[in-house]
Amino acid sequence: MSTGNSQVKAKTPAKTSAKTPAKIPAKTPAEVWVLSMFFSPYKAVEYSIECRCFVSKKLAQEAMRREARRLYKNSGCIQEARDKYYREHEMEIHFGEREDGPDYRREFGYCEIKSAKLEDKESGDEVPSSTDEDSDEY
Repeated sequence: MSTGNSQVKAKTPAKTSAKTPAKIPAKTPAEVWVLSMFFSPYKAVEYSIECRCFVSKKLAQEAMRREARRLYKNSGCIQEARDKYYREHEMEIHFGEREDGPDYRREFGYCEIKSAKLEDKESGDEVPSSTDEDSDEY
């Protein structure tokens, strides 16, 4: 028969050391895939450029296709144009209206993928020293 006064003791967690993980220097720089997206609206003074980095070429290509289609489909000017284009290649996509027209009178854009290496130190290229040591101007 139980008295109803049973107690359960909680186990205390094992003590762990509060060390932070050590940074392991990379033996060779890691490769990333950079997706650059460019879009120039109709008669715009400014244009947009966005870049995103991916750990694999495949991920970058999937994002490139999705972003290029989004920019292409969301452009009313391109969709209404009779002479629109959309050219897809392995590492780049070009799209827009009136490919041969002046840039400021049409909407167009492109997406491209390039590989890049992550660097773990400065390249060492120094700013050339001035011939006039007293001058701080470049």
